[in-house]
Amino acid sequence: MREIKFRVWDGINYMSNPFTLNDLQSKTLQFTTDCVVMQFTGLTDKNGKEVYEGDIIQWPHLKGHDIPVIVYFNDSEFVFVGKPINPQSETESWLDNKCEVIGNIYENPELLNQ
Repeated sequence: MREIKFRVWDGINYMSNPFTLNDLQSKTLQFTTDCVVMQFTGLTDKNGKEVYEGDIIQWPHLKGHDIPVIVYFNDSEFVFVGKPINPQSETESWLDNKCEVIGNIYENPELLNQ
């Protein structure tokens, strides 16, 4: 079973280190309701880096194109998926460990313009 972990973006310039539900329950963490909370997908990329909601990944095997993909949670299917940044590209797809995290939508918004 995967460990349930999160990280928080403060909306300005700080991304927290990962934390668990136990950390939240111990009340040692402090952040405001304005923060964005991202959940760990349970996957690591090809380099062993943890993949979170909001991450931007390169996914070379997606129909042979090395295109940027945003990781998000699909509420209707109850699963983490990747959706290409370019709307002309393919629709969302299941994640796997062949991807590579290249940034996230908060700290690297310039990657959204690819």
